[in-house]
Amino acid sequence: ASKGEKLARRVSKLFKKVPPPEDGLSWSHEPAWDCQVKKLPPPERLSVTAFSDYLTCPFRFYLKHVVKMQESEPERIEWNARDFGTLVHVVLEDFGRDPEARDLSSEKEIADWIHQDLESVLQERIGRELPAAIRIQKEVMKRRLSWFAECQAAQYAEGWRITEVEKNFQLKIGGVEVRGQIDRIEENEETGAKRVLDYKTKSKDHGVVKAHAVQIKSNTNWPEHLKEVEAVKAMLPLGYRGKEAEARWTNLQVPLYALAMGELDSVGYFGLGATRSNVGVYLWSDFGSADVEAARECAEWIVGQVEAGVFWPPAEKVKYDDYEKLRFGKSLENVIKPTFTA
Repeated sequence: ASKGEKLARRVSKLFKKVPPPEDGLSWSHEPAWDCQVKKLPPPERLSVTAFSDYLTCPFRFYLKHVVKMQESEPERIEWNARDFGTLVHVVLEDFGRDPEARDLSSEKEIADWIHQDLESVLQERIGRELPAAIRIQKEVMKRRLSWFAECQAAQYAEGWRITEVEKNFQLKIGGVEVRGQIDRIEENEETGAKRVLDYKTKSKDHGVVKAHAVQIKSNTNWPEHLKEVEAVKAMLPLGYRGKEAEARWTNLQVPLYALAMGELDSVGYFGLGATRSNVGVYLWSDFGSADVEAARECAEWIVGQVEAGVFWPPAEKVKYDDYEKLRFGKSLENVIKPTFTA
């Protein structure tokens, strides 16, 4: 054959269609590999934030709060969102505990104090030489704390005075001791009003009520374990233009703060988001005793479920799944021993 014919055959072979892969080669786990989870007694103590975990998924709640299962983190050279929030809390706790600092009224004086404390905290925890990634994150934190200083000065001018920070409390709900820590308690020196605020460092603010519940609509997705459970429902200002509407609890944190504190005039967040517009005080509209009572009823139902060992079925989907690696790409129901009932 001529050189041209040989070349043509080679080119034809090189560019021929690749046959599709054979069916049935996808991996699937054997039933014998199913995770076997031990049945353990229910916890005697819960954090106030644990209720959100049960409302999200009872089985993931079991893994986190009963089995105490958590993923170890390799050594990191930069902060994750949790580290960032923790350091902000430390600096703001220092600010609230210092009698002279929390009585500052000038935005510049507040910012100078907080920035200096941030430097001290970083030096104590990390050292003088900061990795490049953390130096960048430090500047981001300083910017947010500068916005905080502006808002703090405005709140001070309105008469709000910090009276306590990081206040620990205990509540007895059913047979379980519920523990929590309130970031900031304030009293208005002009009106005598009292309120509690929780610091939040999420990038965007979606409102205090939206952080605790979702409005119930015809297309609302109900986790299997919450279907037809009246205790998880409440009338909350989630309707059009803030009107009351039927809602489903997703979080009980701030209402349980109010339950622990007793008489309060308002509750909310002090947001420290990623932009200036997301930094400020956000209050729960028309918060009152009915909201506290509805949250208490929901908490009592959850405690009853926990004490009865009801941790099944798992939610099919969750926004943040700490146990994704257990699923092998499948639902938890398909990889956990079906006889498990905790």
